[in-house]
Amino acid sequence: MTQSDIPSQVTVDITDFAHGGEGIGRVNSQVVFVDGAVVGDRHVVVELDSERSSTSLWRGVATAVGQESTLRADQAVSCLAAEEGAGCCDFLNVAPEKAAAAKAGIVVDQMRRIGHIDVTPTYEALSPFRGWRTRMRLAVDESGRAGLRARRSHHIVTGTTCSQAVPGLMDGIETMCFTPGAEVILAMDSDGVRHIVEVGGTLTSHPHDGRGVRQFSHSPRGRRGHAYIIEGGDHCVERVPGVARSKLTGGKTMTVSADDRTFLLPATGFWQPHRAAAGRYRELVHELLPEVHGGVAWDLYGGVGLFADILAGKTRGPVDSVEVDKSARTWGRRSLQTLSERPFRLPSIRFVTSRVDRSWSVLRRNNQGGVDLVVLDPPRKGAGKKVIQQIAAANPRSVVHIACDPATGARDYAEWLSHGYEISSIRVIDAFPGTHHMEIIAALSKTS
Repeated sequence: MTQSDIPSQVTVDITDFAHGGEGIGRVNSQVVFVDGAVVGDRHVVVELDSERSSTSLWRGVATAVGQESTLRADQAVSCLAAEEGAGCCDFLNVAPEKAAAAKAGIVVDQMRRIGHIDVTPTYEALSPFRGWRTRMRLAVDESGRAGLRARRSHHIVTGTTCSQAVPGLMDGIETMCFTPGAEVILAMDSDGVRHIVEVGGTLTSHPHDGRGVRQFSHSPRGRRGHAYIIEGGDHCVERVPGVARSKLTGGKTMTVSADDRTFLLPATGFWQPHRAAAGRYRELVHELLPEVHGGVAWDLYGGVGLFADILAGKTRGPVDSVEVDKSARTWGRRSLQTLSERPFRLPSIRFVTSRVDRSWSVLRRNNQGGVDLVVLDPPRKGAGKKVIQQIAAANPRSVVHIACDPATGARDYAEWLSHGYEISSIRVIDAFPGTHHMEIIAALSKTS
């Protein structure tokens, strides 16, 4: 078959979800990826896109569904920006109450095909389903208008709002003028203060809102250059629920609730976008890790230390939190100062500014020259073979590995297994409702 032999239209049944959220159908042995289709849809008419298709993989859009899947959402689930072509909400065809299970199925498939691992994950969805996103990154078009990028395109969709945004986050953005080619970061913190920061632009005033811009020297995670505050202060205040902890009283161990944690960070700093995510991840990390009093722990890709105090409570010993963002050390320390009660010494937590793969020589070790507990939350590309090999060489007793991409997660988890670890727990979190994205939290322990 050649490119010219690809038909313009086919009819398929949808049997699986692709990693990107598309439905998968087949014409004989030919695989077809279908936008707008859901597992269980039958007799789906697909208009094929020859420019995006190859002889081995056809891609297209569902134009009609003969028999709808039981996974489908009702017509009330919508997003104005997505209806205008933005690539934000690409999983709205799946009913909210069934999306977490569907995403767990994607993880199972990726683990089996890429990692050659059979897993049976538990799954859960974070609430709310709409109005959950506290942070957004918008692109700016040649006219100075900020908006969301269209799916698989550099086109910018402006003048509309996304259903993911928490109330007030995108208000008035369509009337503001920014520097063409820049990016705009929006953040709504726990105090209800909205922060608007332009990244990569020049210092200008913004005529549509009449406000000047103050220079802000922080460079956002993963990006070089300056950022300019348009609205809000120089940092966000983020509060997360306290995590229950154990306390020795009268010779007995009791479980007590802790005060809410407060974190301080720049609007451009990394923070989990779903307003319930940070608190839930802290709960799970606390639940999955054992107590190793007198041990040493590493918090890798740690940001401002979301898990550092939990690790310190587990070990009562040294914790090194590694983050490449130079501002994380300052804001991490400030965040620790907000703790009203702590079962550990603050100096035991140290913030290391470094790439993780270059940090091994400075990280503290236990008496055996290794580490006891590790949490790692790498970016979407994953930790990779080299990093996991280096961690495994330190012989951690227990590891919590967080992955935000099932394909890279499958590769990373397979690498752990090759170094003598086993997956004792794996959970899929629908922390990005209405999208195909998800979070995977796996606990790994050394096999005997």
